[in-house]
Amino acid sequence: MSRTRQHRAPAQRVALIGWVCCLVLATSSAQARDEGETSDVTGRLLYESAEGWFIDRGRSHGLTVGARGRLRRGDQELGGVTVFRLARSTAQITLDDPDRAPGPQVGDEVVFAVPLREEPADVPAKHDGETSSGEASEAKRPFTPLLAPNPVDERPGTVLHGNVRYGLSWIHDPERKRDSILQRLGISGSAERLFGEPWSFEWDVDFLYRDGDGYRRHPDQRHVQVRPDLFVLRRHFDSGSSIGFGRQAPLALPSIGPLDAVSGEKVLSESWRVGALIGLRPDPDDLGVSDDEPTLAAYSSYETETGWGDLTLTNGLLASWFRGKADRHALLNDVRLSASPGTSFSISTEVDAYASGEDFRSGLALTRLNGRGSVRISDVFSVRAGWHQFQLAETLSRRSIIGDRDRYDWGHQRVDFGVREDVGAGWSFEQVIAESRGSGTGSDVRWTVRGRKSRLPLGSSVDLSYSQLQGFGTEGFSVNGGLSTQPLPELWLRLGVFHEQLEIDNSIAPTFDATQVTFDADVFLSSALSTSLQLSRSYGESTDATQLFFSLIWRF
Repeated sequence: MSRTRQHRAPAQRVALIGWVCCLVLATSSAQARDEGETSDVTGRLLYESAEGWFIDRGRSHGLTVGARGRLRRGDQELGGVTVFRLARSTAQITLDDPDRAPGPQVGDEVVFAVPLREEPADVPAKHDGETSSGEASEAKRPFTPLLAPNPVDERPGTVLHGNVRYGLSWIHDPERKRDSILQRLGISGSAERLFGEPWSFEWDVDFLYRDGDGYRRHPDQRHVQVRPDLFVLRRHFDSGSSIGFGRQAPLALPSIGPLDAVSGEKVLSESWRVGALIGLRPDPDDLGVSDDEPTLAAYSSYETETGWGDLTLTNGLLASWFRGKADRHALLNDVRLSASPGTSFSISTEVDAYASGEDFRSGLALTRLNGRGSVRISDVFSVRAGWHQFQLAETLSRRSIIGDRDRYDWGHQRVDFGVREDVGAGWSFEQVIAESRGSGTGSDVRWTVRGRKSRLPLGSSVDLSYSQLQGFGTEGFSVNGGLSTQPLPELWLRLGVFHEQLEIDNSIAPTFDATQVTFDADVFLSSALSTSLQLSRSYGESTDATQLFFSLIWRF
């Protein structure tokens, strides 16, 4: 929930907290339901590119293209997701409601219910000459490195799949008598084996329409904004190599964003492949074609099975020019080790060298670092830790947009450590301590304890968390709880309550007191059609806001 300064009577606040506690006690006494024919696969968001978010789970963990999951932060549900692309140990997902608040961030969990099968989930359907052995089938499958596009389907004729999605975001602020309405229509997908030939085409386009007083100063209010994020034609070869033409965000180097480029990827061996691309960065305002920023990038990817698990290493070099001047040189690195279930390690970095020759920073700068590891010590205990660091790179292209140099001193770090206990019968507990530090603002420490009871009747689960915050001249606590249920395979419901109370070292607004009640519903109308709804109400003396998020997705 975004921090809107609100106030509520103590008696009402206590009643809400008491309601959540009673809910936990009442439902935890129910008998655990029998285990279904699915198993939870939990991954985490690694980073965001122009094409979507990437997670640390893939085909080898049982995921399939089109698989549906839930995004959450602790016990806070953030909406539904869908697997869009797969590699062996990673996947790209799309958000059902990209405009929903709060938005996703690195480290958020994604949970999928993967059907239990006698065969591994990544074993393809048997054909003549194939065996049911996972190893034999894996040997026949073209190698797919970290973040590489899916192998082209071998069936004759054009193979078409994708989705059409509609989203509506409405925020009502009665105090200011203001409404903000955003509608989004998106079309994405791919056509493989075009006319039976080794060509493919991928696309992702959004159409946005803004209305209401909340957007009265937006330049595109009551105008349709078109965002062509992806349209690329690729030629595939029997070796697994490929060349591409069009607007693309290279999967091996997602941090450079979309480019209107020519790209090529060459398979050197079963484990090694290299790639390069050269192109132009689209205009940052309207994503139109622009020749302001030519960009060149090259990368290598190595993937192998070790005694410790699946190891993937990706390294890349990036160089760009802005209006004729050398601007950005960057080294990108990604290392990932997926060991036994519940045990994985990853680190992703970006180092920038300032090359413009202007009165900017000099030398090297670590502008991005995402490191995370988790270890399952036993069937009951597991631990995890993470380090996230970000610093805005000061380049000519970004200064042309942002301008103010002081903003380049902004950055943040976050370190967290957590312990989880799965004690059986659907009970789990987690304790997390995290420190966040911003440039020039000091640090804050948040300690959180969570409890969850699942395997309840009707596929229900109950969760409750308590957080204590201290730092940034702020002290306080928050309570978050909710009840989730799936009475039918086609219906998922959740009712949640969030409350936060802070004392702030600020004479203008010394207190922050906010409560939010949220209702979520996902309805799977068919295997191809689903809809999601979130309705939330925030209470306070200064603000009384209502938010509605709705989405409808058709998959083909």
